Amino acid sequence: MTEHVKTEIAAGIMTLTLARPDKMNALSNAMYSAMSDELERAEKDPAVRVVLFQGDGDNFTAGNDLADFSAQASGKDTSESQAHRFIGNLGKATRPLIAAVQGNAVGVGTTMLLHCDLVFLADTAKLMTPFVNLALVPEDTSAPTPCSRWANLWMQPRHSPAVWPTPWCRPRNCAPGRGKPPRH
Repeated sequence: MTEHVKTEIAAGIMTLTLARPDKMNALSNAMYSAMSDELERAEKDPAVRVVLFQGDGDNFTAGNDLADFSAQASGKDTSESQAHRFIGNLGKATRPLIAAVQGNAVGVGTTMLLHCDLVFLADTAKLMTPFVNLALVPEDTSAPTPCSRWANLWMQPRHSPAVWPTPWCRPRNCAPGRGKPPRH
């Protein structure tokens, strides 16, 4: 566990707060592990009916902690990467996943939203996927898929509704070819 992911359960809602505002809530391996543990706990706990992700401070998340990832890539940190476990748990979740996003949601911070059932975006929300600029390959649902193509529309600030109400192309319920996404 890590002190950088705060968990609270109240009224059937498990709230996971990314609590590392001094680093713009950049996700470390320990944070991925803690969020994975909590998603697994939510699946087993009948008192948890929904999981809510939020960020502490001015940002949702700056994405991966690049220093942490660099240490793993260079062999300085030999622990197993927990990022894929986390994304896998998002994809397997049976509880509704909700995200409340303010400020920056970078890289995996945007990718994880594609797994959520409902995403609330503050006026300050900026969703960014800078993979190519960093010479990285997009991970998981960031790669071109029918849903991510539709998601490009709602990831643009001028098209981002405060609530994404479309039942035919929610990030975890994509059925392409059933019409055009709504204009807001």
